[in-house]
Amino acid sequence: MRILFVQSYLGKNAPQIYPIGLVWVASCVTGHKIRIVDLNFYEKPFDELTKALTDFRPDVVGVSLRNIDNHNRINTSYFYENFRKIVKQIKEVAPNVRLIGGGAAFSMYIREIMERNSAIDFGVFLEGEEILPELLANLDHPESVKGIYYRKNGQVIFSGMRALPDLTRVPRPKRELADMSGYARKRLSIGVQSKRGCPLDCSHCNYPFLNGKAVRVRPPKDVVDEIEAMVNEHGVREFMFVDPVFNVPKEHAEEVCREIIRRGIKVQWGAYLDIRNADEGFLVLAREAGCMDYMFSPDGASAGALAALRKGITKEDIARTVRYFKQNPKLKDTFVYLGFFMSGPGEDFWGLLETLAFWAQLRWTLRGRGRPFVHWIRVEPETEVYRIALEKGVLTPDTQLLPDTAEGLKKVFYRQPSLKYVDFLLVALHSSFWKRQLLALAGAEKKT
Repeated sequence: MRILFVQSYLGKNAPQIYPIGLVWVASCVTGHKIRIVDLNFYEKPFDELTKALTDFRPDVVGVSLRNIDNHNRINTSYFYENFRKIVKQIKEVAPNVRLIGGGAAFSMYIREIMERNSAIDFGVFLEGEEILPELLANLDHPESVKGIYYRKNGQVIFSGMRALPDLTRVPRPKRELADMSGYARKRLSIGVQSKRGCPLDCSHCNYPFLNGKAVRVRPPKDVVDEIEAMVNEHGVREFMFVDPVFNVPKEHAEEVCREIIRRGIKVQWGAYLDIRNADEGFLVLAREAGCMDYMFSPDGASAGALAALRKGITKEDIARTVRYFKQNPKLKDTFVYLGFFMSGPGEDFWGLLETLAFWAQLRWTLRGRGRPFVHWIRVEPETEVYRIALEKGVLTPDTQLLPDTAEGLKKVFYRQPSLKYVDFLLVALHSSFWKRQLLALAGAEKKT
């Protein structure tokens, strides 16, 4: 069969990210002709989709939806709207193809998406490396394949759960399936995955739902083999570890770093990190292995917020980590990201002031080499924050987490009820701050 894999279009302002998930799934499909199209790489994505369908003439089309939206309450982008247009267009141009949906965002809302989009024939739930090859061999008998949603007598049926794949048995992604040259020019747009699963218990996050709470690691040698091949075969020198948290477990991350150093591979990379495992020794080791972008999600600063978000850290833990970057000369050329939530669960007025004051302090401390930022929690299914939002009346049982329009999306951000009288001030301050940031960036680009 001829199989066309499509990375859903996110919008003209969305960053161009190498479709590592799609490439990894496609790498597990054998005995078929394969083509991958990332619609985010084209000025006219819908024209490119039509061209791919007419030129390649696929029997099966798989569409990956990586993100539902941009998690931005002020400048909202609703990627799901483009996804709906894409699946509709596919069946209009090629009505006889079998259309399969997948991806992390698709899995979060898989039943709702399939019930609202009749053009989709099958849905792959969670990780597709083992599911998709099996489904392709059983398109006429989907009920025999665990881990999929399919249609029968006008109903959407789930075939049942299956175990998540053992990463030591999944083949290395075939990077040549999607040309890397364009992405290589964009910092941190190419992903490498060394593990899946997250044992942390953050109340707003659905990674444990999507990848499981048990961490499944790849052998460090295999991870670095992949990095070395990207360097030697594709000229890639910058990448991002797209693990939920790179340094959990810490020992595995250290082994990966030491293997990069041992081989003398000259690369620069970034990673999401857990503050509890980010002692000074680890941060320096990561820098020696090429880490330039250290990304943390403390999410809160006040004791109430940190407890409600189940972070397991204190404000002093955050401050101590930042001091490492200020005081250790081996970390002087790195960049630090820290994310905080406003008006989240457990926050009161004084806690909000504490969070904003700490954010401002960090901006000064890390000026020129760090980016602390504040935003709101986008409530998602299968999270503790969703339960809290229902309990506190922030959302109602009728609130659609997958709304029909972008305007409806603005209703699914958590806003602490006790802070509702200052919410308009937070919105105004946030909007004003980012407007100034964008104007400054535009001015800098104009000068260059």
